[in-house]
Amino acid sequence: MTAITIDRSRPRGLGSAREALAGFRNFARKDLAEWFRTRRFLWTTLAATSLVLLGVLASRIAHTLDSSIVVTLDASENMRTAGWETLLPIFAVFSTMGIVVAERENRTLAWSLSMPLTRLSVLASKLLTSLLALAVGAVLIPEVVALAGARLAYGDFPSADSIIWPAVAGCSLALLLICLNLASSVFFKSQRAVVGIALSVGMIIPGLVAAFWPAAVPWWPISMSDWVTAFGAGKPLQSITPVVWLMAVVVSLVAAKVRFDRDEL
Repeated sequence: MTAITIDRSRPRGLGSAREALAGFRNFARKDLAEWFRTRRFLWTTLAATSLVLLGVLASRIAHTLDSSIVVTLDASENMRTAGWETLLPIFAVFSTMGIVVAERENRTLAWSLSMPLTRLSVLASKLLTSLLALAVGAVLIPEVVALAGARLAYGDFPSADSIIWPAVAGCSLALLLICLNLASSVFFKSQRAVVGIALSVGMIIPGLVAAFWPAAVPWWPISMSDWVTAFGAGKPLQSITPVVWLMAVVVSLVAAKVRFDRDEL
């Protein structure tokens, strides 16, 4: 009689995924603890909250100081122009400039990888914990404070559109720049180089493109912020912008993975 062998092992795809992300949970806990334990999260939250609140209350402050100044006291309009799309990318750049470089400088990266921890888990942890920390410190908390400030200053809560679309516009750029920082920190060992690349891509190059080649602006991934704002306002859109933005995010992550796998620590 032929013996029948039953394979009780886990599905290959599930097992492979778990092996690729071995050690992710513990390393992510460590990264989150570092975010919330250090002053980086505190200062990011305080700065984001203060600047967004100042942007929301700017009209009320100006009108209080000089009643002859013509300003809008509409809560929604002041929330819409608070500067989310400008502030969030800046906080993303400077708070994640050491996203991998800091591990190298502290000489903890090689030690961590000597444990049951894959390189993919390191990159995934750095990306996801940074997104989570910034979502809480640079978006959620400032939004709650800004809503309360707008209610007190203008007697009404801002509309949902005035809150959602500026925040989404800022988050789209923040995500792009965090992915870029992740890739840059794998290729370069200096936090100055990482910040320089992010600022060049996010500010310097877009300004040059707009000045000398306006037709290419929709093809630049940073234009995603304007695309989201136009989408929220129901304006005509060019479909190329979100495609280029998505490609930039994917290319940054793939480049980080390929380079990190080849890196000799």
